[in-house]
Amino acid sequence: MSILSLSGANGQLYIYEDHLEIHRDGILAHLTHLKGNKVTSISYKNISKVKMRPGVLLISGYFYFERKGNNRYCGLIDAAQDKDCIVFRSFENETAREIKKYLNSKI
Repeated sequence: MSILSLSGANGQLYIYEDHLEIHRDGILAHLTHLKGNKVTSISYKNISKVKMRPGVLLISGYFYFERKGNNRYCGLIDAAQDKDCIVFRSFENETAREIKKYLNSKI
């Protein structure tokens, strides 16, 4: 059972003791992630940095989980299509901050 979760525009984020999972379902997920796995699992030991941009009234926020050895830029447009990103609406900002705090304590 997950410790924390967040329902995003392009999937759901589930936080577990030793890893996180991004489950791709929903309209945006089907439009942007038509190929490949519907679940992305990332161990905390493989994450070098957690990037989180909070949402504002009309602009969504996003998480980007940077894996070790991968130092690429991820903006909001990229986040909608990247397997290591999840986009969320501004009313999820408080939950997103809790998740970021938890993940930063794990990496």
